[in-house]
Amino acid sequence: MKKVLMVAAKANMIQQFNMRNLAILTNLGAEVHVAADFENFGTVDDQTNCQLIMDLTEMGIVLHQINFDRGLGRLMVNY
Repeated sequence: MKKVLMVAAKANMIQQFNMRNLAILTNLGAEVHVAADFENFGTVDDQTNCQLIMDLTEMGIVLHQINFDRGLGRLMVNY
């Protein structure tokens, strides 16, 4: 089985641009993982973020919370 890891700085990038890609990958039989910041989720509201988490879980996608800090020059903040 193929494994896929999709990474985004904020969860809204998954919701707004990658849901179809994730559906294609799962339909192809891949084990899909999504790593993003689901706590500071970006430009969507809290309800949309909760719905995203439910939708991804129902699709069988494994979620990983990663605290990304946006911006350049502060790489150590991400550790």
